[in-house]
Amino acid sequence: MSFKFIDLFSGLGGFHLGMSQLGGECVFAAEKNENLNKLYSLNFPNLSASNIALDLTKVDYSQIPQHDVLCAGFPCQPFSKAGKRKGMKDPLNGFLFNSIIEIIDSARKKPNFLILENVPNILTLNNGLYWKKIRKALIDRGYEIDWKILSPNEFGIPQIRRRVFLVASLNGLNNFSWPIYLNGANTLNDILEKKPSNELKLSDKKEEVLELWNYFIKKVDKTERLGFPIWSQEFGATYPVDVHPLKLEKSLLIKSRGSFGNNITFDGDKVIQDSLPPYIRDARKPLKNWKKNYILKNRALYLKNKSWIDDWKTKLYEFPNSLQKFEWNCQNEEREVYNKVIQFRPSGVRVKTNNSIPALVSMNLTQLPYFPWKNRYMTVKEGLKLQGLENLNFLLDSNQQNYIALGNAVNSNLVYYIGKNLIK
Repeated sequence: MSFKFIDLFSGLGGFHLGMSQLGGECVFAAEKNENLNKLYSLNFPNLSASNIALDLTKVDYSQIPQHDVLCAGFPCQPFSKAGKRKGMKDPLNGFLFNSIIEIIDSARKKPNFLILENVPNILTLNNGLYWKKIRKALIDRGYEIDWKILSPNEFGIPQIRRRVFLVASLNGLNNFSWPIYLNGANTLNDILEKKPSNELKLSDKKEEVLELWNYFIKKVDKTERLGFPIWSQEFGATYPVDVHPLKLEKSLLIKSRGSFGNNITFDGDKVIQDSLPPYIRDARKPLKNWKKNYILKNRALYLKNKSWIDDWKTKLYEFPNSLQKFEWNCQNEEREVYNKVIQFRPSGVRVKTNNSIPALVSMNLTQLPYFPWKNRYMTVKEGLKLQGLENLNFLLDSNQQNYIALGNAVNSNLVYYIGKNLIK
């Protein structure tokens, strides 16, 4: 099929690659990051640089070339759980959906089809108000719409990355159905490079803490279901949780134990906050029930395993708080971390099964998936494969920039499958 499309908030060009595979010609793109904007020109030289906007808000929308399909992975940070979730009140990005509407309104002929992508959180933020506004704006312009949450692992790609896709058509959606993947799935090993040229290794400190957590997971009784985050600073702690400890009198707190079961220390009558775990140091709000629940579960786990944990936990003292926490997301799997996928996250050392990797997010290097059986982190090339972007000829200068761009990218394989069913 032959059609024309525009690619808004284009990033690395996931929409461009997916649409091009279907025979589409890109006639306009917009990307506000200068480095990605220049990269887009290199990777897609058939599109004139004059038709790749840097600041979409300053474009004369009436001058955008006629197009059949509008594609947009509009910025997800205002709606993401990882962001501040300001939605359309976000001063930088929240209003950018309005640019999509203005482009539709400015066109001599409205695009027949829309394909939009964002994080699932947009569906429920502010009790679903933002999603309702988006739907109404499109329906008011004559579009029939539908949406669905899809993930690459549902299409044979070993990455769990749930994103909501919205499709819209001026001609109705009677002939559209969401794609179903029928072919065999790739394993993670199918994606991994055999001999990568620039391996990123684990630091000595992280090697040490991984060994400690591997000992822990093997030592805990196999019947103990570890379906909650392990907060080692609760091992021996007894401070009260029904009332926030920082709001209690010294006389009521002095006999309690703080982090790792050590004494709670005071400066006069005031608690020295460092003697309590970091997640308990803000007394402005009462403790959430989920946090109390995790605290009590960790204390119960400690009491069952006190005989060996008391010595083991002292080895964690030298590590930063993020490495003192652990998430075992491999229920019913072998109790072994070295054949799993690891992420060193602010929330703790997260362990997942090796049949897929967690969602690539706008990552710094410390949150990259680590493959212990390969003794290295995920490479940029592997990230490109997981996002369906392996056919790009040019990349950014630094790995850090490339990893961030990959985390923000739209998966081109999913775009292809959706577009194939929509644009008939």
